Amino acid sequence: MPLNRTNGSTLALIVTGALAAGSLVRRGSASGGRYTSLQDAQQALDRLGPCRLPDVDKVDFSKGSTEVWYFRPEFSLDSSMGYDWLAEHGRLPDSRALKKTHVLLGSVGEKDKECIWHALQGEHWSPRGEARDLIESKGLHHTSMSMGDVIVIDGTAHLVDRFGFRALPRSIRALKGSRSIPPHSPMERERFSEDAVGGSREFLLDVLAHLRAQHWDFWTTHWRVHGQSFYGDHLLFQRLYTGPLNDQIDQLGEKMTAFFGGDAVESMKVLDRARELVGAWAKTEDPYERAIASEQSLQAAIMRAVMWMREHHTITLGMDDYLMSLANQHETNLYLLQQRVFKAGE
Repeated sequence: MPLNRTNGSTLALIVTGALAAGSLVRRGSASGGRYTSLQDAQQALDRLGPCRLPDVDKVDFSKGSTEVWYFRPEFSLDSSMGYDWLAEHGRLPDSRALKKTHVLLGSVGEKDKECIWHALQGEHWSPRGEARDLIESKGLHHTSMSMGDVIVIDGTAHLVDRFGFRALPRSIRALKGSRSIPPHSPMERERFSEDAVGGSREFLLDVLAHLRAQHWDFWTTHWRVHGQSFYGDHLLFQRLYTGPLNDQIDQLGEKMTAFFGGDAVESMKVLDRARELVGAWAKTEDPYERAIASEQSLQAAIMRAVMWMREHHTITLGMDDYLMSLANQHETNLYLLQQRVFKAGE
């Protein structure tokens, strides 16, 4: 929901990552050329009209001291959890070392956080995909400023939260507590409640079912594509089902078996859930839109698993790393599929 610049409202629901409207890097022919810095967006932003402040006639994207930091793709899941969760689990970005979790997109003269957030929605500063090259050159995956991004004004770092902004502490050590990760092995499962273990098992089974359903659907689509773009489509879906997907399925199955036992990956349980997913995706006839829906559904399943297991302290360092890597790799799939849809619409 865009920020209302006329009434000065400070609350805006901020949708994160690649699923945010306009947040995916978009392809298009940009009048005026491609951006190489945030300053190149000034002309597009001038068309927005006055900022929300009565004495400011436009947002100032000239070179200045205000820094705009976008979260790295590998930090996307954490960033979506919000300030309170990050603080509770010891995962807040370090305002003194933002490079660990974020990338400096650029510096501007504007000092009003909400004006900057509003200006950096994709439909405003990159209406025809002008920012695509700049975003890609930084190794980023989102164009619209989203939850988890940071604006540094006069030395204070402000994290984009669910509603508005929250100032990051100048020292992470100033926060009370830190995330503790108990040891995890099959022999130590009695440390956790049955609800915590059972919930973790079910959420991971859902992720596994998503992966197996995708493998089936991508392979079938590989056979069925046709038309003028047949060869390229044929190869793309072959890449999707023969690439890392097989290893991802195998790794998750092994991890689940090691922690929960063999019953956790029982064939009929996985098959029943995978059948539901394939049936839901099949309602979309276009193969690319169907594949995009499957990738978005997988991202949501990963997030549910991560949130539950972190909250209940049932996640191992290895499982945490696996799920984060899985989300990152499938964001790449989502990007490739989205680009194919954009290209077809040109």
